[in-house]
Amino acid sequence: MCDSCKFYKDYYEENKNKTEQNLLRRLDERKSEIIKNLNISEKKLLVVEHHLAHAASAYYASPWVGDDSVL
Repeated sequence: MCDSCKFYKDYYEENKNKTEQNLLRRLDERKSEIIKNLNISEKKLLVVEHHLAHAASAYYASPWVGDDSVL
């Protein structure tokens, strides 16, 4: 393994817990802002994976809603 590859691999291993914690903290902050600004209940907010959100918005805005062959 090249030296720079080893450096980044080691850095990632040492910091992955911090990175995951930061992502979860940022997600919580964003959810709180959305809830506050839209004045909605947290129960009405569903967080989904980015690409799944794109797929769902394309499907539900299409004329093929309910057509199982599209899925």
